[in-house]
Amino acid sequence: MKKILALILTGLLLLGCVSAQATETGKYEQLTVGVTTPFSGNFLADTLGNNISDQDVRKLIHGYSLVYWDSGTGSYQFDRNIISAATISTDGLTYTFALAQGLTFNDGTPITARDYAFALLLLGSDEMEQAMGQRDDLSRIKGGSEYGKGLSDTLAGFRILSDHQFSITMDESFSPYFYQLKALDFYPLPISVIAPGCEVKDNGDGAFISGAFSAELLRKTMSNPETGYVSHPFMTCGPYQLSVYDGDSVTLIRNEQYLGNNKGVQPDIPRIVIRVETPDALIQDLAAGEIDLAVRCAREETIRAGMMLTV
Repeated sequence: MKKILALILTGLLLLGCVSAQATETGKYEQLTVGVTTPFSGNFLADTLGNNISDQDVRKLIHGYSLVYWDSGTGSYQFDRNIISAATISTDGLTYTFALAQGLTFNDGTPITARDYAFALLLLGSDEMEQAMGQRDDLSRIKGGSEYGKGLSDTLAGFRILSDHQFSITMDESFSPYFYQLKALDFYPLPISVIAPGCEVKDNGDGAFISGAFSAELLRKTMSNPETGYVSHPFMTCGPYQLSVYDGDSVTLIRNEQYLGNNKGVQPDIPRIVIRVETPDALIQDLAAGEIDLAVRCAREETIRAGMMLTV
């Protein structure tokens, strides 16, 4: 099998590496990737840390954010593959969305407005901070500060209008703001797995979680090292889905339910294995065919050795 070498100094995501080698994808049933940063096992969200190897996995297993970063325009844009319709209020604070048809998690469960609401309600909650030590800052969304501090059970800025329609209102203190749409850059999460027995509802004043939602519940469903959603999120909606994680390697398989990114592109490679390598072994294993792709090589001797392998 022809070797692929990606010598990356900073910032390149794994999905970008794979896409850059699109001409080779037809030759791979499995792509084995070597990384030098050990996993921390946070495959849920940036909220809990920014380990670069964890980020690579998150980018591959989570998807369907409402917006994406358009490098051509240097701004966030609505993902029209996810949103079938969008309107903005005259004051520029409220965004109303209709979800596209056919969005599902990898097990075929339909994605609704409540799954998007749950993502914000979970990650920005006081219960999240108590259980995991960190929570998202929702202050850019109306009522987000009060909700995050536990002063309100509802997130006033998120309104569920129907199963596939919802609105998000920004806090007026953050508008106008160039990166305002960044607040819409989040993906749906399954309440049935993370908070079983709970539901997302809207009481007219905003979205909230009903049922026995607590820090104790989240510690059981999220932080268990063998089954918790943070390290073993088996129900997701990105281009790939988690198959195996053993601490030193991650095995991902293609999510056949995935409808594509903002350009409608779907993954070609059926299986990706990401494994931790020492800097000294990285190029040796690449040369021996033990790995197909080496990422984020920063040491001069590693880069020079890798350049000798390019074909």
